[in-house]
Amino acid sequence: AATTREAVTFAALWPYLVVGVFVPGLLTIAFLWAIREAGPSRTAVFINTFPLFSAVFAIVFLDEPLRAGLAIGTLLVVAGTIGIAVQTDTPAEYRGAAFRLALVVMLGAAAVVGGRDTAIRWASERDDVPAIVGVAATLVSGLAAILFYTCMTSRRSERGLVPRARRAAFPFTAIGVLAGFNTVLIFEALERGRVTIVSPLIGTAMLWTLVFSVILLGRGEGLGRRVVGSALLVAGGVALISVTRGG
Repeated sequence: AATTREAVTFAALWPYLVVGVFVPGLLTIAFLWAIREAGPSRTAVFINTFPLFSAVFAIVFLDEPLRAGLAIGTLLVVAGTIGIAVQTDTPAEYRGAAFRLALVVMLGAAAVVGGRDTAIRWASERDDVPAIVGVAATLVSGLAAILFYTCMTSRRSERGLVPRARRAAFPFTAIGVLAGFNTVLIFEALERGRVTIVSPLIGTAMLWTLVFSVILLGRGEGLGRRVVGSALLVAGGVALISVTRGG
């Protein structure tokens, strides 16, 4: 906020603080749990359906037009997610109620991310808040939500907060650095390129997750033709939705 040299009131900033509690706050907690229960590949496919929810919310709440590309993209996304949800050849550790619940939670998380996009768009039209200030506000409130959750769960754990934090410090610090660098790249790309080009490229993240899962986890992910085909359907649907909205 200091770098912008602009005064920002709490009345203009509160939507960003509320959004941050959910994304990245609660979303990060749900995402890590879902990866453990459903694996990174399937989790990535489901969470990356968020452009569909962004488009739907924008049509309902922001009066954006409904286009044919959105309808076709929606069908592709739905077909891809159903293909993963009903598959029967998942690894043993990814079966059962926890696996199905994780997929449902990730669909809910995708809807939350879509709601974030709509809320930020609404807030930006309501008050002229510099982008860097809005991003900082969401990160601060998200961090507060995660710290609160960690402290509460540590009270019920046999290990205290400090031993748990020390054990997780190295791997998750590295993940956080990568996530921060990724955010910088996305903002740089959006500043220099059209949304209709950048957004579909960002949507390929789920396909890279499949590639790295095969390389690092091997057959443990159980990535058969159905999973790969379903991921391609979702990626194609997301790209079509992004291009349609930007057109």
